[in-house]
Amino acid sequence: MNLNKQTIDKAYVSEHDVFLHQFDKDNPDRSASQQKEITKHQKIHALRDGEAVPAQASLFKKVFRVFWG
Repeated sequence: MNLNKQTIDKAYVSEHDVFLHQFDKDNPDRSASQQKEITKHQKIHALRDGEAVPAQASLFKKVFRVFWG
């Protein structure tokens, strides 16, 4: 049951979005802090989207192998 009787305009672009898009287009150079943040997030995405690194064996397993294995 749809309780919301109003439809949503999915193509709507706010005045703020238009302004920010135009500002980015007019000012393509990034400040040092912006570039630092971009680099940080690229690293985060690379770690998130990259191949999983196998976890190292726990200390307990290492000790177990030394004494019993």
